[in-house]
Amino acid sequence: MKRIKFLQVAIAQKELNRKYDEFYHCSIGVNLETNELTRLYPIEVFAMRKNHIYDIEVEPMTCRRENSYKPIKWRWVKEIDRSHTTSILNNIPLTTIEQLNESKYSMGVVDVSEKRLFVHTNEHEVYATQYSLFQQEGNTIQVAPTNYAEQVHKDIRIRFKDSDTKQGYRELGYHENHFFVGLEKNKMLPTTYDKPEWNRLIVGNLRNHRSTFIGLCLFKNLKQ
Repeated sequence: MKRIKFLQVAIAQKELNRKYDEFYHCSIGVNLETNELTRLYPIEVFAMRKNHIYDIEVEPMTCRRENSYKPIKWRWVKEIDRSHTTSILNNIPLTTIEQLNESKYSMGVVDVSEKRLFVHTNEHEVYATQYSLFQQEGNTIQVAPTNYAEQVHKDIRIRFKDSDTKQGYRELGYHENHFFVGLEKNKMLPTTYDKPEWNRLIVGNLRNHRSTFIGLCLFKNLKQ
């Protein structure tokens, strides 16, 4: 085990952990001693807050991704200003998803200067064609939500220019938790992030699909 000084930057949408049958977050932040993006899982819902610093005892996650840890116990240190967090994030070098895949890295900051955030409506249900041996027609069965997107029936997507792809752009799922909170309360995404200076995106890959990345946190480019 070891200890890290962790700045909470973003929390991914809550998802059901089938092993424990509880909802947890994956937390993305910065190890302030190394200035590296760092992943923590599992984090209980509402247990940690954005722009807060924690002293955490951790052990490596079984997924074997770099800088990914299971928190054992932690101590709150302090809250810092949002602008200070943005300044710290601006010191992390830019990369691309292509480079992350080639290097087998699971997290990074990419340029999304030409981006568009949008929402898709989703309906998660199963059509059972043999629901009963005595019925001639199928039945629609509502499936219990396993993440926040299913709870609000909305998927958030982010599309941005990327010359490494054949189509010239990438489209990723955007999983930052407070965006889903906003959708549930306000029925829309915040317009603040449409501004051109919000063109830096933390991305991370999926545990069981290492080449598939999702968006985790948009932040302001201070060098623009």
